[in-house]
Amino acid sequence: MTTQEDSLERLRRIRRRFVGALVLLLAALITLPLVMEQKPKEQKAPVEVRIPARDQMPATVPPPAAVPEAAQPPEAELAEAPVAPPSLPAGQELPPPPPAEPSLKPAPPAGVATPKPAAPPEPSKPAPTVKPDALQEKARALAALEGALKPGQKLPGYWVVQAGAFRDEAKAKQVAGQLRGAGLDAFVEGGADGWYRVRIGPFVSEAKAQSAKTIAEQQRLSPRVVHVASP
Repeated sequence: MTTQEDSLERLRRIRRRFVGALVLLLAALITLPLVMEQKPKEQKAPVEVRIPARDQMPATVPPPAAVPEAAQPPEAELAEAPVAPPSLPAGQELPPPPPAEPSLKPAPPAGVATPKPAAPPEPSKPAPTVKPDALQEKARALAALEGALKPGQKLPGYWVVQAGAFRDEAKAKQVAGQLRGAGLDAFVEGGADGWYRVRIGPFVSEAKAQSAKTIAEQQRLSPRVVHVASP
């Protein structure tokens, strides 16, 4: 029995040593590559700066050698040098220069409308001064022309659009000229009370007077339709 126990003890020791050697071998295999990869840092050589002594420095520094320039004629000589015309045989003259080609404007692409120049604004027509009697006769002739008045029949009345009343005749004519520029038959009617009334018309129907009033309102005025009864 003693011999068997000794044999088992030896086997246990051998096994322990084998396991220990195996562990050391594995540790060496792991750490050895890591150690081999680390390279020592390169050490830079120190830079030495040497300053020569005063007695070793040269007394004068030689100037840099001048670069020789290519020999070129002066600009004055080039400018004054005459250019000889080409020699031609006797009896032959130089051909005349070709005529200048007229500048052609590119045609606009097809399908694109050419913009027309804007027409200058028409000057405002001077506004006449109309008296009530003349306005009455004008309304009568207009009614007869439109067939609203039969021969021998009395005109019941007519409509006008009053655009404003001014004390200054020049201001009244200015407003009337503005309305005439907008296509309205405007005039100035001077009354005995010193007021100059700017009116449009006359109109035989009230509907036409209302249409003229709408156009006058576009000129920043405050017009109104007035019915004038015949005397």
